[in-house]
Amino acid sequence: MTTELAIETERTQKFFNDLDAQKAILSSCTQLFTTLTTHFKSLNNSLALKSQSLESKFQSLESNSQLTLETLCCREKSIPERESAAASKVEEQRETALLEFRDSHSFDNLSDSLKSLCRRMDSSGLLRFVVSKRKESVFLRAEISRAIMEAVDPARLILDAVDELVRDKVGKVGVTDKRWACGILVQALFPEGSCFGRKDKGPEFARSVVERAAGILENWKEEERCRGEG
Repeated sequence: MTTELAIETERTQKFFNDLDAQKAILSSCTQLFTTLTTHFKSLNNSLALKSQSLESKFQSLESNSQLTLETLCCREKSIPERESAAASKVEEQRETALLEFRDSHSFDNLSDSLKSLCRRMDSSGLLRFVVSKRKESVFLRAEISRAIMEAVDPARLILDAVDELVRDKVGKVGVTDKRWACGILVQALFPEGSCFGRKDKGPEFARSVVERAAGILENWKEEERCRGEG
């Protein structure tokens, strides 16, 4: 009888032990399921946010592309009109320059003298004239920008003047004054609002003009280097 009771007690204990083990397994599974559910929910939210972000970027890209295409289309349509206007302006300036050559005479007015030199694309004469008017620099600065715009090719006129300075010998008399004059002329090409970090759009130049300017700058730097070594 005692033996049977011991056996039953052992079986009962084993049953409860198995039950506790099953309970522990069930608890672990429940915890794992909760963890996985939370993880996949977070992953799903992250994917949804990324998908939304990509969709927004695609919409923005499409909008920007459409705007760019419309801008390019408008610019393309305006090219003939702009070419015609530019050609008319060049022709007008050419005729004015030819008249200046035919009716060449001195001017008492500084502004008229500047415009005449610019119309004739006389870079050497312009450089000499600016140097000669150094004492009138305040008035000169005010007039030079308007005068340069009278030239058929303002950028080439200024580059010719700077190139002349660079090609001068280092020890030649008047180089300092010419440097000052070139500084005045170069500044005149750029509106005040386009300099010193301001937001106003500056003038645009052809690639050939930019390349020539870079070449002149390199020559200038080389001259300065040689001068320093000398």
